[in-house]
Amino acid sequence: MASIESLGLGSGVLTTDLVDQIITAEKEVSELRLDNRQELIEAKITAYGEIKSLMSTMQSAVNSLASPSAAGATVATSSNEDLLTVETSTLADPGTYNVEVLNTAKSHSLATGTFNSFDEIIGTGELTFSFGTNTYDGNGDITGQTVNTDRPQKTITIDESNRTLSGIRDAINNADMGVTASIINDGTGYRLLMTSSDTGADNAMRIEARDAGGNLLTNGLAALAFNEAQNGSGNLEQTSKGEDSQISVNGLTITRDSNAVTEVIKGVTLNLKSADVGTQVTINVEPDTETLTENIQKFVDSYNELKQFVDELSSYDADNQQAGLLLGDSTIRSIQSQVRSLISEPIAGLSGKFRSLTELGVNTNRNSDFLLEFDTSVFRKAINEERSSIVGILAKSGITSDSQITYVNDSINTKPGTYDVEITQLATQAK
Repeated sequence: MASIESLGLGSGVLTTDLVDQIITAEKEVSELRLDNRQELIEAKITAYGEIKSLMSTMQSAVNSLASPSAAGATVATSSNEDLLTVETSTLADPGTYNVEVLNTAKSHSLATGTFNSFDEIIGTGELTFSFGTNTYDGNGDITGQTVNTDRPQKTITIDESNRTLSGIRDAINNADMGVTASIINDGTGYRLLMTSSDTGADNAMRIEARDAGGNLLTNGLAALAFNEAQNGSGNLEQTSKGEDSQISVNGLTITRDSNAVTEVIKGVTLNLKSADVGTQVTINVEPDTETLTENIQKFVDSYNELKQFVDELSSYDADNQQAGLLLGDSTIRSIQSQVRSLISEPIAGLSGKFRSLTELGVNTNRNSDFLLEFDTSVFRKAINEERSSIVGILAKSGITSDSQITYVNDSINTKPGTYDVEITQLATQAK
C-alpha cells in the first residue's frame, strides 16, 4: 500500500521525520530546562541543609554559653585538701576565707562484749532505740538523753527466730532506723558493732532492753542495753562518741552535725576531712573564667564558620560574572541580621556596666571579611570588674534587694523588668 510522505500539498517540506526531529528537539530543551531547575533546587536544598547544620552547631555553643550554671560558675580551691575540700555553686561570691577545722563530726558507735560464734544465743525481748544528745557522768556512763524529735524511736522484737548474734544484727539492719549493725572479730571473739548512720551529737543512740511484759532486763538481751537505768547490766562499749563538727571561719566558731558544712560561706560547701587545731586553711572562690572563655571562643568559632559558608553562597564574582547559589536570598539576609544583633545589641533589662558581647571583647574584624575575634584579656578584665553584669549578658538572671529572698529560676515567658514583692507571711510546717 502506498503511504503519504508529505504533509503539505505536495510541498515536500514537512515530512514525518522532520516533525519527529522538531518535537524531539523541543522536548530536549524543555527537559534540559527542567533538569537544570531540578539541579538548582537540589543544590539549594543541600546548601540549606549545611546552613542548618552550622546553625545547629552555633545554637549548641549559644546554649552552653547561656547556661546559668556555666555563666555563673565559680571555682574554689583549698590550701590543704587533707583537712577540707570545697564545692561551689552559682550562688557563691568570689572571695578569700580562712578556715580552721577544730573537730570533725562523728557517728555514735557501740560494741557488745565478745561471743563465741555468730550463732550464739543472746536472749529474747524488745530493744527500743531512741536518738538525741546523750549526757554522761565522769566514768563515761550515760545519764540521760535530750531526744531528737526529728528521729522517732524504734522498737524491734527479738524472739526465738532471731535471738542469735547474727539474728539480732539482721533485725537491727532490717528495721531501717538509721543504725547499721555488723559483726566483727577483734581477735578474742565476735562482737556486734552498732553505728548511727548520721553523724553529730544529736544522733547518738540510747537503747533499752525489756521483756515481753515491759520490764527492764538484767541479763540476756540486756547485753545490748545502753541507758541510765541499765548501766552495768551489759557489756556495751562506746567505741565512738557522737560529735558535732566545729570550724572557725575568719575567727567565727561554727558548729554542725555533719562534715558537709553549708550556709557558712554563701554557695560553698566545706567537706571536712580531718581536724588540726591551729592550722588555717585558705579558701579562694573565683569566677570560672576558663570555662566561660572556652564557651565564648566556641561561639565565635561557630559563628565564623557559618558566616564564611554563607558569604561564599551569597557572593558575586564580578570577574567571572558568576553569582553565588543564594545571592539575594531573603532567608540568608534574615539569618545574618539576627545573628549580628545577637552580638552587638545591648541586653534588655541590664543596668550594669556591661550590656553586650562587644563589651566583653567579642568584636568584628573589618580586615578579615568581618569575622569575629575574641580578646580574652578584655573579657577577664570585665569579669573581675563586674561579674554580675557578665552573668546577665550570657544567661537569664535575677537579683534581689533583700538577701533573705533568693532568685531561683525563670521560664520562657519571663520578661525583664523590676518587680516589687511584699512578703506578708512565711509558710510553716505542721508538726
